[in-house]
Amino acid sequence: MQLGIVALAVVGGHHLLTSETGEKLVTELVTKPASEVIAHVETARRPASTQPGIQATTSAKPNPPMPVPSVDRQATTAAIDRDAVRPPAPIPAAVQITMCGSGARINCVVDGDTIWLGGQNIRIADIDTPEIFSPQCAAERERGERAARRLQQLVNAGPIELRRGLRDEDRYGRKLRTLHRGGRSLGDILVAEGLARKWDGARRGWCA
Repeated sequence: MQLGIVALAVVGGHHLLTSETGEKLVTELVTKPASEVIAHVETARRPASTQPGIQATTSAKPNPPMPVPSVDRQATTAAIDRDAVRPPAPIPAAVQITMCGSGARINCVVDGDTIWLGGQNIRIADIDTPEIFSPQCAAERERGERAARRLQQLVNAGPIELRRGLRDEDRYGRKLRTLHRGGRSLGDILVAEGLARKWDGARRGWCA
């Protein structure tokens, strides 16, 4: 009778016992009373947290993800748009522009359509003027020198505003800007005086 009860206990707890435990149980069937073997099987079937001398391990809960701050895309876009249309700060009238020489170029005129302002080389983007350094004839050089001196006068006459065109700079690294005062382009003044042409992307000679 005891052996039958033991057999049922073994079958009932079989799915919870390892092979090593099973071998130990077989040994106990031979050497121990059935009541002790049944008690051993019941103990093995209990959860670890209810077995004497065994403390259940509490698994740590994962930390919830940190909330991602929401981004107000409309406000961001509006800020970018405001920056894009914000007019540049005008060049103060106190800055006197000289003609560029052999020294450092900070604030000076190179020719009728090239100028240095604040140490930055700027190509006036809306005009083309006669060459001074590689003219095709004496008349071109003479007109180019007049254009350069006139540009110097216009820039020194008061604060000017620099505006960026479609491109930021040309292949020579010069910033492409137009110069304005009171809403009028200084390049347009040079064109009206016959010292420059409107820039249309093509260079043409100045010699007759």
